[in-house]
Amino acid sequence: MALISTEEVQVGMTLEKDVKNSHGQVLIRSGMELKDRHLTLIRSWGVTEVVVRGEEKPKSETLDVTPEAYSWAESVLKFRFSKVSLADPVMQEIFRQSVMRKARTLTP
Repeated sequence: MALISTEEVQVGMTLEKDVKNSHGQVLIRSGMELKDRHLTLIRSWGVTEVVVRGEEKPKSETLDVTPEAYSWAESVLKFRFSKVSLADPVMQEIFRQSVMRKARTLTP
C-alpha cells in the first residue's frame, strides 16, 4: 500500500482505500482501477493524497529531505497540530507542508 500525492496518481492505478471528500462522503471505492474521469473527480474535490496498491516509498525518499530530518520535524510539529483534526484533508496538507518546511531547515 502506498500513500501518494494526487499529482503522482496515474490512470491504471488501483485504490487500496476509499477516496473521501472533506465531508467523509465516498467519492471512489477501494479496489477501483483509476481512469481519467476519476483523476478529474479527485482533483476537483481537493483531495491531496490517495492510498493505492503497491510498495510504499518512505516519505523522505520522495521529498528531498533526510529521513532523520523528516522524523524530527514531524515529532516537533505534532504538538503544534494536536488541537486540530488531521483527518481533514486540508489540515493533512498543511501539516505535511509544515513538516517539509521544518525538515528542510535541517537538510543541507
